[in-house]
Amino acid sequence: MPSLTIKQRKARNGYLYILPWMVGMLSFFIPAIITTIYYSFCNVEQNTFVTNWAGFANYYRAFREDAKFIQLLVDILLKNLKEIPLILVFSYFVALLLKKPFPGKTIVKCIFFLTVILSSDMFMTMQIEMESFNTALVKGVKENSESFFTTINGAYFADYLQKFGISPSVTDFLENAVHSIADIFNKSGVQIFIFAAGLSSIPDSMYEAASIEGATSWEIFWKITFPMTTSIIIVNFVYTVIDSFNSMLSPALQYINNEGFKGGAYGYGSAMSIIYFICMGVAIAVVLLLTRKKVFYYV
Repeated sequence: MPSLTIKQRKARNGYLYILPWMVGMLSFFIPAIITTIYYSFCNVEQNTFVTNWAGFANYYRAFREDAKFIQLLVDILLKNLKEIPLILVFSYFVALLLKKPFPGKTIVKCIFFLTVILSSDMFMTMQIEMESFNTALVKGVKENSESFFTTINGAYFADYLQKFGISPSVTDFLENAVHSIADIFNKSGVQIFIFAAGLSSIPDSMYEAASIEGATSWEIFWKITFPMTTSIIIVNFVYTVIDSFNSMLSPALQYINNEGFKGGAYGYGSAMSIIYFICMGVAIAVVLLLTRKKVFYYV
């Protein structure tokens, strides 16, 4: 039997790497998607799961009769439109800082990794169910954090920027960023480590060559660091969108779960789920189409 070439070995290892994902996709995800799509066009009996074809009645109900669902859908789209750029910028900035050697670097990484655990849906749900937010200790922490963040008053900050002629739309965006800094910090844990991995993969020889040629740090960032991490930015964007939409703490998902599935309206719940999924897919597709010519892939 002839030995495999290096290219064939890499291809084999790649297929072996994604084999668990392919098995899970074909065994669980795709059948569930097909069932959900079918249920969305049917009225499903709550106890027997007997289906009666209803056509687009469930979708008509979602768009024309259920005003709350549309409002929740618009709210999460607007919220993610504001939060996702801030999360990406914050996580990229922290990853750049973590790339530099400094005392206590490992401890700082552990602190940011803890946000991944503490902000997870499971941990937050456990806290809510156990009413841990009502304890005196957590109340004290919340009061101290609130008093700290009130020192960074967004309104004063906006007034200060407007004195320099900055438009109100920009100041409103920055003011919202100040008010949501705690949420941004909690949602940036995974993105920080993905950016850190991408930054560490850039060859040091590129920086050495740029320094020898007399390039400044600012030029090195925009000519080397940023272009070399554009693909990582896209990966983090896709992850952040999926993570933001699929959080069970999302009011829209809670509404779909309560009104559709817990309420026994499986057909209507499936239709709302499909609409929700399409909105998430469209958001990702639009950004990928707009940035496909700007992404640099280093081979």
